[in-house]
Amino acid sequence: MSTPQLLPEVAAPAGSPLVELRDAGRMVLPAVDQQAPHGERWVFRHLNLALHAGDWLCLQGPSGGGKSLLLRALAAMDELDEGQLLWLGNSVAPAETPGHRCRVLWLPQRPRLLAVTLEQSLTEVCSFATRRGGRRVDECRREALQLLSAAGRAVQLFSQPADQLSGGELATVALVQALVLAPTVLLLDEPTASADPESTERIESLVLRWAREDLQRAVVWVTHDAQQTRRLARNRDEARELTSIHELRDGQLSPTPRVDAADSTRQAEE
Repeated sequence: MSTPQLLPEVAAPAGSPLVELRDAGRMVLPAVDQQAPHGERWVFRHLNLALHAGDWLCLQGPSGGGKSLLLRALAAMDELDEGQLLWLGNSVAPAETPGHRCRVLWLPQRPRLLAVTLEQSLTEVCSFATRRGGRRVDECRREALQLLSAAGRAVQLFSQPADQLSGGELATVALVQALVLAPTVLLLDEPTASADPESTERIESLVLRWAREDLQRAVVWVTHDAQQTRRLARNRDEARELTSIHELRDGQLSPTPRVDAADSTRQAEE
């Protein structure tokens, strides 16, 4: 199997998005016991979304509303049924899909490690990152250790079997593996859904720091936790960083008004 190569650098016009869905549509076939016109259902259609350098998008919406499919579409994990996927203003050709997936990296809600232990899994990831980007394995491994340390995870975790990791440990390890691959756009599908409060805080901090290290990066964070959305937005507000909050409902994206903790407290009292 060939190693996905970096896409050739393309000079984007000023203000051009990093990644963009234009008039995009995705449909799914109904279950056997369900009826749908023409045997299909549009999860989203005529959807437009552009992510620029420095963007942070919190994505909300009902379960089953298509948030995961939207992330998969951005990462070219699935083909669109309608519309276009663009990188730096250029359509992503089929031959460029593997490289695009490295730059626009989707982290699923239930990630899996690549081997029996964390150490073996990180070794696989570092070997892949080295073949793809010319980095040395020891440099990649050192970065992984630093990220694990920043996330409050002990080195002893390295030899622990993957099936014995807690939800918070697995979420943290999966995130570290993703960051080691050096994506430009990070698509996080409920990354703290299985994590305890302490692990959640550390994962949030890790991603916030990662985004601030390079202003060319962008993040999409899917969550059902309104408090988490407010917490992330407030943290970025303090650093004078913009956060957009959108809801995916009935196949369309719409901006959601910001509600800070103090505002929600006043509303509850009223």
